[in-house]
Amino acid sequence: MDTVNPARRPPRPPRPPPVTAVLAAVAAVPLSVTLAWAQVSAGTPRVSPTASVGMGVLEFDPSNDRPFRGYAARAGLQLNPFLDVTLAGQYWTDLQGLRGRAIQLEGLFYPLRRPRVAPYVLAGIGHFAVSPGPGSSRSPFAGRATAFGVGLHGRVRHEWGLRIEGLVRIDARALDDELRGFLTYAPVMHSTASHLPAPHVTTAVYWMAPLAGPWRFVEPGYALKFATPFSPQSAASLTMALVHWRIPYSFDTRAVLIMPGFRWRGIDRGGHLYVQGGPLASVMVEGPDDGTRGGLHLEVGGKVGAGPVSATGGLGWMWLSRKPDPFFTADTGTDQQGLLAHIGITF
Repeated sequence: MDTVNPARRPPRPPRPPPVTAVLAAVAAVPLSVTLAWAQVSAGTPRVSPTASVGMGVLEFDPSNDRPFRGYAARAGLQLNPFLDVTLAGQYWTDLQGLRGRAIQLEGLFYPLRRPRVAPYVLAGIGHFAVSPGPGSSRSPFAGRATAFGVGLHGRVRHEWGLRIEGLVRIDARALDDELRGFLTYAPVMHSTASHLPAPHVTTAVYWMAPLAGPWRFVEPGYALKFATPFSPQSAASLTMALVHWRIPYSFDTRAVLIMPGFRWRGIDRGGHLYVQGGPLASVMVEGPDDGTRGGLHLEVGGKVGAGPVSATGGLGWMWLSRKPDPFFTADTGTDQQGLLAHIGITF
């Protein structure tokens, strides 16, 4: 953390969650779109169940980041070749005198669809709680939990396979890291019709021109952008950006901006221009907007070149819901809005 004139303040009591209902969309990246696609595309595999059981190692912040073993289970639906929606539960028998439990709604996005070894991006929101074990003097606590991570799913034999995933979690305002492994049941979902464009990944650099709110970029943000077509003109999109920003003369920190959405690339017949939009979520572990905040994003962009590698650029708008924080002396202003510009390379 870097701070400018940091506010010295006592530990603050838990505050009610901000207006972030749109974050739920992170755990179900465009469900209505994908379900509609499944109904009208004859070549698309049907929705199928999936389930996993496994174990994980959690570095628990309130116990000095010591690693603790826990148990995990997950069950849900494979909606199509690029999206799962699941419910996951976890239990820890000993977190240095505490017993922990968590339940989360999760979305698993497969940017390259589902080859035999498939990378995916995970986002989840739910509840986390701990209670003292026998003879422990530690205090219980509970609160909202969010998780973001990446993983690999490998098919071993028919429907059976293995998963490994690494996550960054915010468990009731504690920043934790976790590594999990699963034995997974997941019926094979074959590739969609061959006329669909291939998925692609973009590495991009972002700038922001603020329109309202206190945050200013200290340096450009760095992002990965995924687009997975589900029709000749439409795709599911996901942008994950790491930004370094500050409130002038008050606070300086880093945040992760997560922007799932729907992309339409029908402006011209060649598909070189696109419009995309959807929810936005920010994740910060310190400062006046710590925790998870929700909002919206909209973007217009395009690419130059038709080969396997092309240049990409775009302009967009973001809105982030905020609430004033009385523990910070500087005026933190209203909701954050800004114009976003990016350039990148698409593979």
